[in-house]
Amino acid sequence: MMLHAVRPTLFSATARPELVTATFLANLMSESLWALGRQIVHSAGRPSTTEELAKRMAALHKFVNGHFYHPTPMVFGRTWGLQERDRITKKEDMEANDYVMDFLARAFEQTGKRFSFSPLMLEFLKMGAFPQYVYPTIDVILAHGHLLRDIPSRPRGMTSCLDECLLLAALALATQSCSPHDIVFLGSPLHYTLFLFPEGTNGYWFNAKREFFDAESWASLCRESGGSSNRELFYDKMYLFDRLISLRGYCIFPKGRSTFPAGLLGTLTGKIERFLGAALEWTRAGIDLALDDRSVEADEERIITAIDRCASGAEVREGLRRVMAQGPSPLALASMYAFRSVDVPDRGNYVSAALNDYKTYVLAATILGFEDALSLVRGIPGRESILKGPERIALPDEVMFWFIRLERTF
Repeated sequence: MMLHAVRPTLFSATARPELVTATFLANLMSESLWALGRQIVHSAGRPSTTEELAKRMAALHKFVNGHFYHPTPMVFGRTWGLQERDRITKKEDMEANDYVMDFLARAFEQTGKRFSFSPLMLEFLKMGAFPQYVYPTIDVILAHGHLLRDIPSRPRGMTSCLDECLLLAALALATQSCSPHDIVFLGSPLHYTLFLFPEGTNGYWFNAKREFFDAESWASLCRESGGSSNRELFYDKMYLFDRLISLRGYCIFPKGRSTFPAGLLGTLTGKIERFLGAALEWTRAGIDLALDDRSVEADEERIITAIDRCASGAEVREGLRRVMAQGPSPLALASMYAFRSVDVPDRGNYVSAALNDYKTYVLAATILGFEDALSLVRGIPGRESILKGPERIALPDEVMFWFIRLERTF
């Protein structure tokens, strides 16, 4: 899990949904995230009325929608490489790969007319390959920006739908627009979406960058939908989902696997259904499952307490360090690896993750000796890390792709 936390991907996050939460926590540890929050929201504290809170939520969505670029799968493939079944050697990774590729094949067959790239993606899947989606933290996302200067909107970085949901959730928490208990991710390998349920509200739905709804605007859209039911309209926007993730656990419905405390999953699905005004097709067998052997409810509650009401990335880091000092905390430790802290038990995980980097693999063919490697490193301009400081470790791809291999991608 710690190795995967260094470089979470579409496939590893399917095997271990905890990686979604770890990446969320890593974003909160970054001062860059808090700086973005201050750009969006200039007043401190939570709004005093539901109307003001709804405006703030809309402002968060407008910012992410306007400042980040969501490309096609092929651009992600050229950026991060391909997931190739033939190169997988571990049983757990193979099982995750086959689950994701089967899910995606069925999804693209169902939604083929919506996406021009669906036929090409289906051909890749038949060959046991798919563009890799890496889920970076905000600092790496912002490092993409210089590659996007020719796009008229001048985006600050490149994001997937899960990246966008993670940013929105972290920004909502950083701007005191919600609490950690209010955050719920609903999604699948095809698409992720975010629900927030602050106390005293009926909730908010961020369909990644695509759309934003509060309960009232969603109900209004449903009334004007021309005969479609609330449920049909939701599936028209969401397509498919197979998992629900919060900071207190997760459930993968088709697998009947849950780490939620008893009863919590039913509570969360009930909130989503009340927001939508529709009953959804949950796999009921997963609703009241007992905790599995990877559940760390006490660990998660300690983390929620530690990050609630923090005012900076430094305070989040300090809070998570306190959690780990109190006893083993796999989730807090995974977030440290996702943040790329140098202060972790095994820095060798960074080396192992680097060996799987796509651009590193391609550039290796040009390096015939130590002097070649040294010359490559000396050719990197500037002295500042893309992770903004010496206490974090950037992977080679995140350095070499952005500063050496600057071929036009977009």
